[in-house]
Amino acid sequence: MPEERTMSVFTRMNSTACNRQQVRALVDMTQIRQWHMYDPEVSNKTIDSFGAP
Repeated sequence: MPEERTMSVFTRMNSTACNRQQVRALVDMTQIRQWHMYDPEVSNKTIDSFGAP
């Protein structure tokens, strides 16, 4: 699923109005976007799959 989200971002950033961007620029912008969207509170939560308290 992460690859699908990354490609969706690439598609949005490389729209008709901005279709002459370098690949490196798209990669950099995507990495910056992912860094800003990162929420350590969400990624550090542990999930108890057995339902124990």
